[in-house]
Amino acid sequence: MDDNYYRSINPEKLLKRLVRGATKRKRLTLLIVIALLIFLFMLFDNKGLITRLQLEQQKRQLIEQLRTDTLELKRLNERIQALESNNDTIEHIARERYGMVREGETVYQIPNDRPQ
Repeated sequence: MDDNYYRSINPEKLLKRLVRGATKRKRLTLLIVIALLIFLFMLFDNKGLITRLQLEQQKRQLIEQLRTDTLELKRLNERIQALESNNDTIEHIARERYGMVREGETVYQIPNDRPQ
């Protein structure tokens, strides 16, 4: 009756099963290691994902700076055009910045300090 509860073990079959299992695990382990190396290479290489994300961020910043500089250039070109073609603009700047007046004009300056 004790023999019914135990199966007979064939040493050759057991050895083949162990070798087959070890071989499958080695292949799986090797496959996982190779996949991990490829993933890390793709992630951290010079042309990897992290570098690409950093370059995309830098590109967005440069595009925004270019847009800002283009608007500033347009504003300055309009200012140059106004100064070259309009004498009233030049007169306005001369009066405000340099305190120039025409002959016969009297300038009244109001002090900014108010007594309290």
